[in-house]
Amino acid sequence: MVNLILYLLALALLAYTAVLYGSEALMVLALCGVTLSVFAYLYIVIQMFAVKTELSLPISMVEQGMETELVIKATNRGIFPASKLRFYIRCKNRLAGKRKKLVVNGAAEARNCTMVYQTVEGRHCGNCNYTLRTVRVYDLTGIFYLTKWSKQSVELNVMPHIYGMAVQVTERARHFFGETENYDDRNAGSDASEIFSVRPFRDGDRIQSIHWKMSAKTDELMVRENSLPLGCPVAVLLDFAGKKGKTDEVLTVVASLSCALVEQKCAHYIAWYDRLGQDVARMRVAAEEDVYRFLLMFYMEAQKSGADAGDLRAMYREKYRMENIVAEITVNGRLELWRDDIFCRKIDGHRLERELKDVEVVV
Repeated sequence: MVNLILYLLALALLAYTAVLYGSEALMVLALCGVTLSVFAYLYIVIQMFAVKTELSLPISMVEQGMETELVIKATNRGIFPASKLRFYIRCKNRLAGKRKKLVVNGAAEARNCTMVYQTVEGRHCGNCNYTLRTVRVYDLTGIFYLTKWSKQSVELNVMPHIYGMAVQVTERARHFFGETENYDDRNAGSDASEIFSVRPFRDGDRIQSIHWKMSAKTDELMVRENSLPLGCPVAVLLDFAGKKGKTDEVLTVVASLSCALVEQKCAHYIAWYDRLGQDVARMRVAAEEDVYRFLLMFYMEAQKSGADAGDLRAMYREKYRMENIVAEITVNGRLELWRDDIFCRKIDGHRLERELKDVEVVV
């Protein structure tokens, strides 16, 4: 923009001087400058139709603090090279509420594809949306340009660090059997309220398990297998009520705690306040991949740090008052760790790895 303004000012000054002194040579030079600008914009218009761009990311998930490369593919189908392209990219983290603008310079050879790379860093946990807003196409001199609009976007999910934590699972939690609406779809159990499958009778089966109606229809003894309830003895509450700006640290503590419970084969719920639905939401976690599924779900709901839902524990107990659990672990925005209504400790967010190694959670 500055070069274009300076060029126009110089051209206007040249034309003024030519008129002021009646100089034909200066007037011819000014006309040459105008002709140059006309041909330059004609060249740019041709390049606008010839150059196509595509935005991509080699990976869609990184750990907090890691870097990856944003790839801009510029395809020039014309016979003239695009010597200068300028890409304007907007970055928005839906969770942290952070916004940033990137300006990337590149070029595209004639009848060829050119890759332009821009290093980006996942500074904060959340879903980072990168949108290619506009592309400036310049002429060969780099003075004149036209703007081409674009709406291409890619998303990068930044995951919190997972640190080691000591978790002690009591016998009560390990052999927990509680009311639930979820049942194992692979293994049978002992819950007679739900049927897992019906199969032919085998030696050793109990007479009480025979499904008489099905046996009458098939003229063969059929046995009813009961379902295995997927109860969770532990609920981990993710409560952002409190000090703002601790989103990364809170998610790190919750994710580390959840992974530690998974290692101890302790299925559990992770619950949080869904601001969009204005209600308590939760997800069952029984494997490591469930932890990342929870994070992705939480990111897509565009939560914001410091969102005060009131008393999350009271809301959770009210919504799931018919369920009995062994332990309720709460991590709030002040990085305080609570077990049920008992305060355990406050975690220093500046040295999370060391702090979490010293934490022992008993469920």
